[in-house]
Amino acid sequence: MPTPKSSATVTREHVLAMLEAVNHLIAETGTLFNHYQNAPSCESIAVQEQKNFPKAELVRDVHYRGVLSMEAAADHLMAFADSLTEPAKTVAPWTGVRGLLE
Repeated sequence: MPTPKSSATVTREHVLAMLEAVNHLIAETGTLFNHYQNAPSCESIAVQEQKNFPKAELVRDVHYRGVLSMEAAADHLMAFADSLTEPAKTVAPWTGVRGLLE
């Protein structure tokens, strides 16, 4: 089987730039979540569904599960960034990415 040829070389600077971008994403996403305090905005579809759906607690439950999934993904992303910070790990970052994507 032929091996793919790539002229791109990943350097330490590339990894550092990626880590900076990941940490910026984490910080900005956290700011957004904190601004809304994990609640839907007052005119959102979610609020309308909570008011109109016969079993509003089910809508709130699904919303909470979504928030919890986002928190878990953020935690995995932070662990990924930590595992690539010097001294970098070799296998753990990619195991963490797999969990993040799942």
